Amino acid sequence: MLLDLSKSQKSVKTGASFIEKLYSHKTLISLAIVIAISAAAFYIRMLRVFKYGYMLDEADPFIAYYATNYMVQHGISSWYSLTQSNPAMQIFWYPWGRDLAYSDYPLFMMLAALTYPIGKLFGLSVMQWVVIQPPIAGALIALFSYLLVREVTGEMAGIISAFMAAVLPGMLDRTIAGFFVKLGMVQPLIVLAFLFLVLMFKEGELKRKIIYTIISGVLVGLVAWDWGGYQVVDLVIGTFLVFYPLAKEPEIREFYSIWLFTAVTLIVQLLSPPVGLMSIIKGSGLFIIGGGIAYTFSFLLLRYSKKIALLKKYSWRKIYSGFLVFLAVVAVIMLYFNFFDISGRAYYFIGLNTNNALVASVSEHQEMTLSGLISEVGLSFILTVFYIVYGLFQSRKQPLHMFFIVLAVYSIIMGFKASYLLMFVATSFSITGGIVVNLISDNLVKAFGLKELKVERKKKSQKVNRDSIGITIWSAALIVIVVIGFIQMSTTIAYAQTPPLILSGGIGMARENDAWIYTLDYIKNDTPANSVILTWWDYGYWIPVMTGRATVADGATINQTQIQLLATILTSDNISEIDNIAFNELRTPQNATYVLTFDVFEAYKQSSNTWVVGPYTSIYSGSEGLADIPKSIWMLRIADRVNLTGYSPYFAVTTIPYQGSYYPVIGPNWTNPLVQSTLIYKMMIDGVYMLNNTDIVAGTVNNLTGNVEFMDYATGNIIPYHPLDGLQPVKIITDSIYSNNTTNIFVAVFLYKLG
Repeated sequence: MLLDLSKSQKSVKTGASFIEKLYSHKTLISLAIVIAISAAAFYIRMLRVFKYGYMLDEADPFIAYYATNYMVQHGISSWYSLTQSNPAMQIFWYPWGRDLAYSDYPLFMMLAALTYPIGKLFGLSVMQWVVIQPPIAGALIALFSYLLVREVTGEMAGIISAFMAAVLPGMLDRTIAGFFVKLGMVQPLIVLAFLFLVLMFKEGELKRKIIYTIISGVLVGLVAWDWGGYQVVDLVIGTFLVFYPLAKEPEIREFYSIWLFTAVTLIVQLLSPPVGLMSIIKGSGLFIIGGGIAYTFSFLLLRYSKKIALLKKYSWRKIYSGFLVFLAVVAVIMLYFNFFDISGRAYYFIGLNTNNALVASVSEHQEMTLSGLISEVGLSFILTVFYIVYGLFQSRKQPLHMFFIVLAVYSIIMGFKASYLLMFVATSFSITGGIVVNLISDNLVKAFGLKELKVERKKKSQKVNRDSIGITIWSAALIVIVVIGFIQMSTTIAYAQTPPLILSGGIGMARENDAWIYTLDYIKNDTPANSVILTWWDYGYWIPVMTGRATVADGATINQTQIQLLATILTSDNISEIDNIAFNELRTPQNATYVLTFDVFEAYKQSSNTWVVGPYTSIYSGSEGLADIPKSIWMLRIADRVNLTGYSPYFAVTTIPYQGSYYPVIGPNWTNPLVQSTLIYKMMIDGVYMLNNTDIVAGTVNNLTGNVEFMDYATGNIIPYHPLDGLQPVKIITDSIYSNNTTNIFVAVFLYKLG
């Protein structure tokens, strides 16, 4: 028995010693783990490249690549030459050209151009270098999230934050290979800015505090060089400054730091090409200025309220709380009278609805459901909800929790309000969700007896104070978090291996489709160099960048008048109106103006000599078509042919049977003569009847021999052929999604010549 006891004591001693040794190297071990996590983040985001090669995704990356390549060739300062007078910009927003230099945020493109020599050393083209920038950003977000959360709480919380930033599906939203856009590329900068903001408030030594203040001001200011959402960042910081005195009494050093930070931030923001003075005086800069004024007021209250007779009977905090109520009333009044010079999107993102059809039409502006948010950032969202409660209790002990509470609350609002902000929201949740893990890690460390590393000596034996139940409970909690993260990572990996939008038929399906690749190749090689393509603005970047041909609207929404003219053309039933807008108002060339539309269609063989073809009808999307047909509802609204919520008489809702149930589906009212004569639908009807014409059809769907008829599958009606007036079919380019001897589901791009 004595021998057994000795072994037991030795085991305890050895176990304690091993854990203590690990704990003594926790920073080094944590850093190694985080570097591995960041490398994994990069690898996951590169899976698309390994499978499909180097390709840009979505729409906006094409103009970003175009500008980056221009700066590589002409120097960084050439950004300021990308104006309407530059021939290189004439292919965008024809006939006026695009003033890119003063309408977009250049920093991420400038950085890619500046660092391209590194990519060139590895034999990468500018396109390839641009494609891998988002995965690099994803790795940096994980690393910087660790550094930020570690500074606020501790190592374990920092690791979990990095882990969530690396593996959650929502974190892939703008950092997957090829998705080279400002919203994804700005996230490392935002996290780094928040890190130095925290250091600024934590630092007690004056010289270092000044350094941190200047650095944080520069970094926050640079957000306005990279993303229009700098308004959101300003709002978060300004709100924090307003509430900070409630968590910590104002101090003279904080007072000076805040105003130095404000001055540096606003100066750097003001230097950003698309940011004007009004953005400071009446725009989001006012949020930070207002926060500084509020902090100044609290500081003066603390110092002088007891010396003013009227204020003596109230505590300074009560007076300040009343001031905040007054400030809120003033802000509401200013919002009501449109005093603030901030974008309509910014209003929309913070929960204020818009009556602008164009803003409402953008799919990225659509609200997210709770289930959608859970599927994208479930782990971090749940932890963030817990954090808000935890942070409120901790804010008096650690006042900087007030900043992250504000960030969490705004992120929850914006997460539900607009899917566009998913990347920012996911990054915020990874930070705030990580911070709450400190509650688990602190208790786990205490349970292991490592918090104070107490060692009691008794009769030459060592005994470490441990809590076995606590170890079990808190370890289990940590394991659950990691397991949930790995479960969500499976979704991330699956998404990372989907093809880029342009390689999936333009509809975002999870399989390759070359319809748009064929189309762009045809436009580039078989249309005149002065051609102008009239197509919905979603594809207005693909065509100019990949073919050199002009479009009248690109992927931005900066010219709402021109987008409305385009919507009017596509939804017009009058060829004279179409010609007048195209040739007179938009000044497109008489012999080189093309109209392009596309969607998904399904063909069924009814007999040996007859095929019926109609828009693909989905009970899951609840619509006919997956591309321009559902988008055409918004074209009608933007063109003022129906009101903001209307769709009749152009669209109708029908119910279709499926496996014993009936499902509502919205689609064009194809039997209505108005729909049959509306340009976008008229082209599709005509195009379907041309699918047996081998001189016009190109691509993989070339077996529709015999008679072809247009069928509305939602109603079962055959829509008769009507000869087109004023347009000629040039090329119908198709590629199959699924096919056998009797069925063919395919993407079809219809290219017609006007005049």
